[in-house]
Amino acid sequence: MLQDNEVYKKIKAVDIQPILAVLSSLQFISICQGSTDPNHPPCSVVLPSVKLPEEITSMVLGLNLGGETHRVFLRKLENGQCIPPHIDSWVPKGWSRFHIPLISHSDIKMRWPMDNIEVHLEPGYLYEVRVDRLHEVINPTNCERIHIQIDQINTTI
Repeated sequence: MLQDNEVYKKIKAVDIQPILAVLSSLQFISICQGSTDPNHPPCSVVLPSVKLPEEITSMVLGLNLGGETHRVFLRKLENGQCIPPHIDSWVPKGWSRFHIPLISHSDIKMRWPMDNIEVHLEPGYLYEVRVDRLHEVINPTNCERIHIQIDQINTTI
């Protein structure tokens, strides 16, 4: 779990090759395109209600995060698309947010502007990130960004 002074933590390497092999079979849908509502940043997702491939569910179980998995989904930002600064105020206390980047570029950054921190979340690693502080994603590239997002309750990792 993140300490009060941390906004992210690189936890461990994850084998994403089995997921990359099935990625092209997943259907992403656009949500909130052009939205200016910071609680609904523009992106495309594979919704939590969609049955994910066994490769993804097995990998998430193998992470041994402890607690209870609330939801797992994939989020894609198209070329040059950013997520504006926002706080995920709907996330209850005791929840943790994890990201596993699958596709990215070194110039795509997750930022916490009030904490003066920015980081490239490198594909193939599990990260815990703070969403209860102002954060954003900057993508100045011609590359897409695809992450697995995991919301976990009472994590023990």
